[in-house]
Amino acid sequence: MHPSGVRSFLALLVGLAACSDSQPPTGGQGGVSSVGGAGGLGGEGGLAGASSTGGGGASGSFDCLLAPAAPSSITVLSGPRGYHGLAFTPLGEVFGLDSSNNLIRSTYDGSWSPYLANVFAEQIAFNGSGHLILAAPEGVLGITPDAQRYTINSEVYGYGLRIGPDSRIYLAEATAIRRLNGITGLAQTVVSVPDLGSGAYAHVFDFSPDLRKLYVGMTGVSEGDVRVVDLDDDLNAISELKPFAELSEEKVWIDGVATDVCGNLYVANFSSSQLFKVTAAGEVSVFVDWSAEPTQYGHGAVFGNGVGGFRVDALYLPMPYNDHTVQEVVVGVPARGWGGTVLNGPG
Repeated sequence: MHPSGVRSFLALLVGLAACSDSQPPTGGQGGVSSVGGAGGLGGEGGLAGASSTGGGGASGSFDCLLAPAAPSSITVLSGPRGYHGLAFTPLGEVFGLDSSNNLIRSTYDGSWSPYLANVFAEQIAFNGSGHLILAAPEGVLGITPDAQRYTINSEVYGYGLRIGPDSRIYLAEATAIRRLNGITGLAQTVVSVPDLGSGAYAHVFDFSPDLRKLYVGMTGVSEGDVRVVDLDDDLNAISELKPFAELSEEKVWIDGVATDVCGNLYVANFSSSQLFKVTAAGEVSVFVDWSAEPTQYGHGAVFGNGVGGFRVDALYLPMPYNDHTVQEVVVGVPARGWGGTVLNGPG
């Protein structure tokens, strides 16, 4: 690893602010995309297979009937570092925490530079204004593009964190999924988690591609490992949190949930050291098995944004038990926020 040249903070701010305020940075500047035949290749970070879409482009098409049953590649990247979460920028960089609690940014090819020292957080995400939002022991925090820390809410603590399609902060706070205003810090409960016994909590979550469901990965449960709640147009719950998928007969500890454009979920379970794939119909299969080498187990699964080599059809998972390195798992299906044409999609 070697330090990269320091980019100006102004450039970072401008690039991040260019993201849509409607959702976290996805899409962007991939290669030219087109529909191709079997085995075709897209642009930078593009998809290989029957539908050759550009890596970050919002055009092209993908046929969900051709989604692969196994990853096409699994790679440990040389530069990026992460603890339990990662956040991508439209400049082709990824932010994460190294094993010394330093926030660093890195390119896909391994060039990296320190950004801010003495940072500890669970999952992280950039909002539409280029502020890095953190689920931290001190509450929900923000870091400005010029590396200034501030507190958004000092009374809400959690693990799983995402910027919602409505630009607000969503946080898994054990017994609830909470929604926060990033400016005022005002928090409201979106989903209440029923009393399921000691240690049974909501830990991570993601939205369905049509934003009509919220999938919640649990801890400490032996049934209802992944749960689901129905949402209205304003992303408010209109059903109880109900069981959706069972990964194992044993109690689970789910550290990551990410959905693709076809409605599949990718679910990381610490208890078995495996990554599961769950279809939109709730069918479960083992997608990656790390149990023979648990140091490779990945937390906080997030899709890349198709910029700078980070693929929009790949998951990126920090490995805190492997010196905070980051693993790329190419699933071959674009992220749920991908803007191209989806054939044979869910629903």
